[in-house]
Amino acid sequence: MKNKYEESSGFTIVEVMIATVIFSSILMLIAYGVTSFTGRYYEGINSSTAQSTANNILSTVTQAIQFSTTGVINGAPNSPNTVLYCIGSDEFSGTLYTKSVSGSDILIETPIDNTIPGSACSVQSSPSQTSLIGPNMRLQKLSIQYLNNNLYSIDVEVIYGDSSLLCVSNSGYGSTCPIAASTSQLVNPNVNLVCNNGPGSQYCYVANLSSTVQMRGQTIL
Repeated sequence: MKNKYEESSGFTIVEVMIATVIFSSILMLIAYGVTSFTGRYYEGINSSTAQSTANNILSTVTQAIQFSTTGVINGAPNSPNTVLYCIGSDEFSGTLYTKSVSGSDILIETPIDNTIPGSACSVQSSPSQTSLIGPNMRLQKLSIQYLNNNLYSIDVEVIYGDSSLLCVSNSGYGSTCPIAASTSQLVNPNVNLVCNNGPGSQYCYVANLSSTVQMRGQTIL
């Protein structure tokens, strides 16, 4: 007499457990890959933004010096947190060490009438002014120094990201940055800031550029 209950062909609990482990491992690999790709994507975007911003500032200042006939006038030589340079018919004014929210209040290029050699350099306003810093960035340094023979050196440093992602490169901790830069270090022009290589580092980038340029016109100092 045949058994009316035929054997089922379903999965055993061991087979289900093995399949679950394999499937979970695949999902973890996919999640890791997506997270890694996203981090690299944002790192590339943010580094490119900061680098192109610094390059644009450097090239704009360089061009202004090249075509100036009056040299560079530093309108804020003793101010630790601001920059103000009048170069021919261009004025560059801004605030150092402050992260921009809208990008309109950090570094501004303004057309001016400054053709008289030795004229006072003061902050001007114009509907034609141009913002040179975008959101979530700060101007850490903009220095223009006269060398000799109408030759100037220009140093620009632009930082993208929050202050908590920055540390001092010579802090003794290497690149892991377990201790964020202090408030005094963030506003110290002699401190070399770098980005933390820990969590969130893809949202931080420090762009440093420097150049020398010779003025083509006649300098009156």
